Formats: sequence, structure tokens, C-alpha cells
Amino acid sequence: MRRRRVALLALVTVLGVGVAIAAVHLARLAWYPASDLALAELAVRRVGTSHTPLLGAYSRYGWAHPGPALWYVLAPWYRLGGQRSATLLAGVFLLDVAAVVTALGVLLRRAGARVTIVAGALLIPLLVGIGTNDLLIPWNARAYVLPLIALTVLAWSAGLGDDRWTLAAVVVVGGLVAQAHAGTLLLVALCTVWALAGLRHRADRRSVLAYAAVAAAIVWLPAIVDAVAHHGGNLGTLIGFSLGGDGPRAGYGIAWHRLADALSPRAFWLLGQHATVELDGTLSPRGGVAWGLVVLALGTLVAHRRGASRVVALGLLAAAVDLTGLISVAQVRPPVFPYLVGYLQVAGWLTLTAGVAGLLTAVPASRFDRVVRVAAAGLTVSIVVGLTVAALRAPVPERADGALVAALLPDATRGVRRCEAIDVRTVEGYTASGAAQGVALQWIRSGRTVTFDPRQPLEYGPQARRARDGACRVLFTVGTASGYARARTGDTVIATVTLGYAAAGFERAVFELAAQTAASVVKHVGVATPSAEDLQRMSGA
Repeated sequence: MRRRRVALLALVTVLGVGVAIAAVHLARLAWYPASDLALAELAVRRVGTSHTPLLGAYSRYGWAHPGPALWYVLAPWYRLGGQRSATLLAGVFLLDVAAVVTALGVLLRRAGARVTIVAGALLIPLLVGIGTNDLLIPWNARAYVLPLIALTVLAWSAGLGDDRWTLAAVVVVGGLVAQAHAGTLLLVALCTVWALAGLRHRADRRSVLAYAAVAAAIVWLPAIVDAVAHHGGNLGTLIGFSLGGDGPRAGYGIAWHRLADALSPRAFWLLGQHATVELDGTLSPRGGVAWGLVVLALGTLVAHRRGASRVVALGLLAAAVDLTGLISVAQVRPPVFPYLVGYLQVAGWLTLTAGVAGLLTAVPASRFDRVVRVAAAGLTVSIVVGLTVAALRAPVPERADGALVAALLPDATRGVRRCEAIDVRTVEGYTASGAAQGVALQWIRSGRTVTFDPRQPLEYGPQARRARDGACRVLFTVGTASGYARARTGDTVIATVTLGYAAAGFERAVFELAAQTAASVVKHVGVATPSAEDLQRMSGA
């Protein structure tokens, strides 16, 4: 027994050292975040200051996601890394590793080796399909996926009456997931109720519930403070939007097709593929049949007849997650972009894990079960090693957007070299605004005072305020005549380049080409400060 413990400690130490090396490697990358990632860093920078964020990431629907838990989780690593942008990549990587270890570790302890092997084997293509880029970036629409997997497993374990801290863990992880992405609110509510049902198995249910209540109060305190301080605040707006609001919803027809795609043998996540999109950015339909539901039904029935109650409970939770996912997708405002329904990957993974594990209960136990248990532990270790190696070999994430910021930054900074305060405005959509946010972040990091449009407080936080007197006004545009026409005498105009991404279906090569083109455009056009004559000529162009 002592040798086993020593060997386990040595293995954990080696894995921990490897993960730490990968995190340090990521933190040292030369990474220039843009768009939503730049806004994420701005939010993390404010944690612990007088402007500590109380809300999550800004949504295109006009509200913010429920809370800042993701920013709080990333903030310690950001501070330890000297506030380098790339330390956010390291923080997300550590969050991913923790989620994977938690999910597979709980399954190994509570469900056994066979279930763990099935879960680990199905997790591998899901990780490959998400891709290293999306596994590392601090984007709320991606960062919650692996923690959601851990949440479903923790909820299942708590529902079985696990130790007294599991319910509190469900509350904490659920708070992180729900605050990162509002689309998961129903799934988090389901997991919480499922976990609470486990209290019926416990004699110490009052103390367990007290721990969970304290955890919930801490996790949701920022959102509660915002709601109280602003007469309902962002939570009130979000609830109003969820209960009705204006505009159409995707509906159950589209929702069923999306769920069926995630449960079919051709599902993107199951084949280890990144979800492709149509020209309008919506998820490409696979035309799949939801065979996963058939596997789940058969597996749960077999497990019930074999008396495998824990596997049956996992199957019932998977069915409930599928139904909740269906309802969640139906409430999305079209178009249904892939990042809005990333939780369907988790539903697919959980469904097949429970179904296949249930079918395997028909295979009687044998003398090889000890070998199977070692294999399950080995598979968990292999996945952690794979994530570590992928992080060590990963190219700079979102390289094209970063290249655009890096290309614009020298000329842009020269254009405002005498400016202590800068008022940033954008014209003509995503390309200009993403570049503006990335360049503005670098200006803030250098100590300049930067303000944005005061009409967008949810997006820019305390930077969304009226510019002080004497501030330099900087206009980011894709470089068209109509963009220049918005300029005023004395403005600094920074010309970026239109990506043309819609016509090319979001192909990565187009982004790379756009970044290279942007560099050459900036080299020749650079920063222009229009005169009155220039403005008259451009507005008449």
C-alpha cells in the first residue's frame, strides 16, 4: 500500500510539473488579443480595483452574461504573470486540465473503471474537435465547455449522496459556467436540482446544505450587488429577455435538428472535427439521426436489469440534459451560431457515455477488472499529457487577429505619441472594432487614459465614458470613403482592412491573408490626420 501511494504521489508530481511548464510556456507567448479577447483582458485587469467587474462578457443581444466568475478565476494567474496578456491563456489551460481531471476522477471513484474508460475515450475526439486554439483563449463562449462536463459529473455524484463537499462544488462550478454563458442557465439549474436530490440520502443534510448556501452566496454576490444597486440591473434585463422580449426564437424544429446532429454518428465532436458553418455563420447541418438516444435508452435499460443503479442514474441525467439542451436551443434568437450552442457537445458526450456504459454492464465482472482499472487511470493520465503537449506545441492563438493588432500598433502609436488621453471610436463593423479594442488595450497597458463610446457601458465598463477635454479622438475604419466621411478635422484615422470572411465561410486561411494584407495596407496608408480639405474631398468621394 505504501509503495502504491509513493508511486501515485510521484506520478501526480510529474504530471503537475509538466502542466506547470506548459502554463509558463503559454504565459510567455507574444500574444496580442483583439475583439472579445481584448475586452476579456480589460475585465480581468479591473479585478481587485475600485472598478472590479460585477458582470460577465457583453452579449450581442444588449445585455451582459450573468456574472464575472470567469474573470475572477483568471485574475490570480494574470497578476502572478506580471499582467502579460498571454497569462490568460495559461489560466484557461489550467482551468481545462482541472475540469478534465475532476470529471474523470469522480467517474473513476464513483462509477468504476469501465465507465471512466468510455468517458475518456469519448472525451478525446471532443477535445480534438474543439481544437487547441479554442481550448486556450479566454472567450466566455468556449471557456465554459469543459467545466460544464465536470459539472454534470459532479451533479450526478452529488445526486447519489456523495461526500458533504460535492454539493458545494456543484454550486461553485455551476456558478462559473452559468456566469460565463447565459445559454447554460437552464442546464446549470438542472444540475443543481439533481445534486440537491441527493440530500435525501444524507443524515447531515442541514450542514451540507449550509455549505452549499454559503458557496452560492459567495459565487453570486457580484451579480446580486449589481441587481440591488441598479434596480434589477443586468440580471433583471436578462430575465426579461429570457421570458419573452422582442424578436423571434429558433423554435423546437431547429433545436431538434441541432440536438440530433450532436447525437448522431456524424456529430462534429464525435469525429474530432471543428464545427463548420454556413455563409451566414450558422452551424452546418449534418442531417444526422439521433442514434445516441437509442444507445442511451438501451444502455439504461440494460443497466437497470443488471442492477447498476449508478449507471442508470447517469443515463437519466443524460436524458434530462438532452431535454434541457433542446429547450435552451429553442430559446436562442436566430441565427443559431455554433458558439451559442456549444453545450450540445457536452450533451452528446454525456449521452453516449451513459449509453455505452450501460451496455457494458451486460458484460460480467472478471479477473481482468484490476487491469481495466489501471487502464482507466492510464487513460486519464494520457489525456492530461495530451493537453500538456498540445499546449507546449500550440501556435499563438487567434494569430490573424493578433497579427492585425501588431501591424496597426506601431503606426497607431506614432499617431498619438503626444496624447495622454485618447477617445476611441469605430466605424463599419467587426474588423474595425476588433482592431480598435486590441490597439486600445495596448495603449491602456502603456499607461494612457483611453475612453470609448459612453453609450456602451456593458461592453467597455468604466472606459465607456465621455472623453475629457483635450483628448485625442481616434477613428478606426476599414478604410472606405464612408468611413473617412465620419472623421472630423484633427481626428486620427486608422485604416484597417475588410476581411471578407462571410464570402469565404470563415476559413482560417482568409483570416491569415487578411492579416498579411492589413500589414501592407498599414505600411502604405498608415495613420492619416485629415485636414479640412481632405474631409471635404473624402466626403464628396
